[in-house]
Amino acid sequence: MNDPSMMLIPDGLHNVYDYSTWNIQVYTVLTDTAGCSWMRGPGTIEGFTAIENIMEHISTVLNKDPLEIRMVNLNRKFTLLRTLIDSIVQSSDYKGNRQAIEQFNINNRWKKRGISLIPMVFGMDYFMNYHAMISIYANDGTVSVTLGGVEMGQGLNTKVAQAVAYALGIDLSMIKITTASSICAPNGGMSGASITSESCTLAALKCAEILNKRLEPIKKKLYNASWVDGIREACAEDVNLNASYMNTSQELNSYSIFGVGVSQVEIDVLTGNYQILRSDILEDAGESLSPYIDIGQVEGAFVMGLGYFLTENIKYDPDTGMVLTNRTWNYWPPGVKDIPIEWNVSLAKNLSNPNGVMRSKTTGEPPICLSYSAVTAIRDALKSARKDSGTNEWFRLDQPCSVEKILLAANVSPDQFTF
Repeated sequence: MNDPSMMLIPDGLHNVYDYSTWNIQVYTVLTDTAGCSWMRGPGTIEGFTAIENIMEHISTVLNKDPLEIRMVNLNRKFTLLRTLIDSIVQSSDYKGNRQAIEQFNINNRWKKRGISLIPMVFGMDYFMNYHAMISIYANDGTVSVTLGGVEMGQGLNTKVAQAVAYALGIDLSMIKITTASSICAPNGGMSGASITSESCTLAALKCAEILNKRLEPIKKKLYNASWVDGIREACAEDVNLNASYMNTSQELNSYSIFGVGVSQVEIDVLTGNYQILRSDILEDAGESLSPYIDIGQVEGAFVMGLGYFLTENIKYDPDTGMVLTNRTWNYWPPGVKDIPIEWNVSLAKNLSNPNGVMRSKTTGEPPICLSYSAVTAIRDALKSARKDSGTNEWFRLDQPCSVEKILLAANVSPDQFTF
């Protein structure tokens, strides 16, 4: 039994394109394949890859640059996305690199290169509640923050600490994020769906707002007093230095995240081996809550997608159903040499999100979609290899794109080994 993703697929299928002339119907079916759990961008990523595969198919049949097909079908309401595409076309030198790749492919029979640009829009909805509790200690003025979300490497604690330090007007070193507790944060939502960091930040900011209001008379009384002196005086006057808040899904409005990825690859036609020569990513993070954290999230999501699309192939025993790919000897998550040789990740500048927490946007899940640009770049390289083999027809390229699948898709036969 798979985790349900039917409600998430349509947005991915629509992606950035004008769907006024077509519609989709999504159905669940019973199969004999193993059940799968949700991961980054569940449902959305499957729909996303489906429509991008369609764009690739159209461009192959019409013998046009896939970017031209994508731009013709782009939804006109996404004016910001057009700006991002124009920007990354320039920064990645897409046109110059495409010409260079075409010349490389003319000069080389057994090494082929490809390039692809993938645009993305990812809808963000808030649908759960999260708690925060802030306690200020009079002895040294330090601040303890307890959250309803779980830090799992996504930077939740860092974003909240930075936001609280800003709201209270104190140094970041004064903030301590404690372990999430259901005692302080009961009945909270799961930590997932790319909404936890922003939701917990909002709840923490509300706590800080409550505390600032309580401390306002003390600040007026002790003009220009230090933070610690003010807190000690507040404690002496029995000011409550503990505040909690639960934000609800109604407090945050939905919004869209945009991104564009360009990848260049080189494949060995005789073995199916490949290298990602370069990837450029431009992500819309609004006014980022923490740029270093968000850059890390973009990079992490992209690499996770590389594993999903290229190397991580789960195999089962046909009789028992036992997972056979249960160790790194036969199950291959991306390693240090699987990332792009040249990798340029940028957050779009001068953007603001009025619906986001402190005008920011989330970065957890959306960038995984952009890693599909590596797959379409491999397809672009394979098109040149197949052309040299005498075929220009559309071909199937299932994921994960193992070296075996790339080799077979290259359509090479021994009679071609002539000089």
